[in-house]
Amino acid sequence: MSSKQSELKTIFDHVVAFPAIVVYWMLRKLPEKLTRTICRSIAVICFHAGIRRKVIDANLRIAFPEMNAEAKSHVVRDIYSNIGEFLGEWLVLPELGSKLASRVQVENGDVYQKAIDQGKGVLLCSAHLGHWEILAATIADRFEPRLSIIRHALGNARFDRWFTEVHEAMQFGDIIKGRSMLEIFKRLKRKETVGMLVDQSGRGSGIWIPFFNRPTSFHRGPGMILSKLRCPAVTVFCIPGHDGNWII
Repeated sequence: MSSKQSELKTIFDHVVAFPAIVVYWMLRKLPEKLTRTICRSIAVICFHAGIRRKVIDANLRIAFPEMNAEAKSHVVRDIYSNIGEFLGEWLVLPELGSKLASRVQVENGDVYQKAIDQGKGVLLCSAHLGHWEILAATIADRFEPRLSIIRHALGNARFDRWFTEVHEAMQFGDIIKGRSMLEIFKRLKRKETVGMLVDQSGRGSGIWIPFFNRPTSFHRGPGMILSKLRCPAVTVFCIPGHDGNWII
């Protein structure tokens, strides 16, 4: 990319990102219940517009081939509703501050603490199940070692920086995929914690195993890191509890 093209791309990224960031800050400052209501309404619009519907339908056919059309329709609607709830949680998360601790129950935290005490760094493995950013914010708040999470770079550079800024406000850092392995090793060597969402496709470089009776590619990364550094790994999830609370 030439310098002129790079300059135009930077301008374009800022123009596209600016209104979205403004809306984000406006929603963040609204009363929490109102923000949640708006996010649920956005989810309803996405449901009726069919956004990502083909992906959801395909996954349901794989996981629940026996499910009838009526039951599937209810599940799909609930999926969109949950996405709206999670979006609302994400928007207000930086504003919660000390309130977050009262809304998240950590179970078996001693398992993670024992892993920390080994002094080798910790690989924290989770998935796109529940709310992983509440998980990251809680871990960063309640435990001492620095936490960094591995994520994909966003196509819009301004969005990408903004995402990192939001995460830093919640006291955890980002490691960008594609240039991550050396950085992962550095942080684990510093006895820090690195978080990975390990449920996405490993594509051609992954390990193929049967999953729902289909050959599925899983990432080699966690196994490679553990075999090289011999650091402990902890599996953890953040799932909804009752009355807007969460359980880790």
